[in-house]
Parts: sequence; C-alpha cells; structure tokens
Amino acid sequence: SLFDKNEEGSISLGLDLNEIFNNMINENSLLSMKKSKEAFVKLHEPIQSKIKQGYFLKPGGYTLYEKDMTQVVSQYKEFTDLGDEAGAMLNEMMMDKEVERKQILDADKQLGIEQKRTEEERRKKEEQEREVRRQKDDLQRMEEEQRKMQKDHDDTMKKYAQETKKKYENEKKDLQNRIQVESKRHEEMIKNGFTEEAQTLKNRLNNMQNVLTQKDTEKQRQMQEFQQRLSRELKLQNDRFNEQLAAFQRQHAHAGGRRRKGCVIS
Repeated sequence: SLFDKNEEGSISLGLDLNEIFNNMINENSLLSMKKSKEAFVKLHEPIQSKIKQGYFLKPGGYTLYEKDMTQVVSQYKEFTDLGDEAGAMLNEMMMDKEVERKQILDADKQLGIEQKRTEEERRKKEEQEREVRRQKDDLQRMEEEQRKMQKDHDDTMKKYAQETKKKYENEKKDLQNRIQVESKRHEEMIKNGFTEEAQTLKNRLNNMQNVLTQKDTEKQRQMQEFQQRLSRELKLQNDRFNEQLAAFQRQHAHAGGRRRKGCVIS
C-alpha cells in the first residue's frame, strides 16, 4: 500500500541520513586528529632539533626540556580550530614523548652525578695546589732563614775574631811596654848593685813574659770555644731545618701521589 511504501521510504531516508552523519563525524574526527598531530609536531620541532644537537645533555638539561615542553602544550592549547579530538590527541602525543622525557631525565641525573664528582675533584685539586704553594712558600722561607742563619754565624765569628784579636793585641802591647820598662829598671838595678831587688824584678819579668806567652794560647782557646758553641747552635738549627725539609718532601710526595691517582681514575 501507499502507506507502507512511504514508511519504507522514511526508514531508508533515516538510515541514509544517519550514515551520512556518522561519516561526517568520522571525517571530522579524523581531520581533527590529523590537524592536532600536525600542530603538535610543528610545535615540537624546535625541541626535536635541540635533542639532535645535544642541547639538553648538560646539568639542568631536564629543567630546560620541561620548560620547552610546557611552552609547547601552552601554545597547542591556544589553537581553537583543532576540533573535538584536540584534547585526546594531546594526551596521546604526550604519552608518545614519555620515553623521550625519561631519557632526558636519566641523562640529567647522571650528568648531575658527574658534575658533583668533577666539582669535588676540582675542589680537591685546588686544595692540594694551595697546600703545595704554601709548602713551597714555607720551604723558601726556611731556606732564606737558613741562609741568614749561616750569614749571621759567619758575621758573628768574623766580628768576634776581630774584637778578640784587637783586645789581645792591645793587652799584649801594653804588657810588652811594661816588660820593656821593667827590663830597663832591671838592668839599672844590676848596674847599681841592687842584686836582691833585681832578682825580685827578674821574677816579675819572667811572670809577665809567661803571661805574654799565655795570651796567644788563651786567645786561641777562647776562639775555639766560641767557634764550637756557635757550631753546636748552627748544627741544631740545621737539624731542625732538615727535619722540616724532610717533612715537606714527604707531604709533597704524598700530595703528588694523590694527584696521580686521581688522574688515573678520571
């Protein structure tokens, strides 16, 4: 009947319209997915270029990567013509970048560890270099003190020798003058027959002559004693210097060993 034919036509039309509607939805969905992916890929291109250049392979690289990715997401969300699948596609593409994100995070952590180790090695090296410079300065100071000590010793000996020589020469000269005067008196006493007085004077002259002879011996003895005392003091100072020098050399060798060991490790 005509009614049945109209009803069949309406159902057929409805099915056709429904198919057209579903096809439009699918096409719009596919188009939205395509446009969303293209937009994301385009925004991600600078980051991809930086990854290829190794830009993020440095301490703090992950922070830079996160900052760039946050900017990509922000710019992506500003698009208003990506369609209904924009949100779902963003989540999907962010999941696709999860491996990339983890790789950069792991590299950043490892670089952080390496940076700390390198920084610690640099600090130790600088500390060792400062210690070596301090020890060298101490050694130079010690050597300078040693040279000054030796010079002071030589100057003291020279001055003492000069003063001692002058002192004994004056004493000898004075004694020789007295002997000469007393000798003339002795001769006059003998001439005048003062035998006893002459003998007394002769004994005194002999004593004076003995004193004169002893002056040289006494001078040599005092010079020798003074030299020995100064030599003992100089030896003690030299021993202290040698001990300090040996300690410096041991410390320097130990520091050098640590540096060589560090070089092997690195």
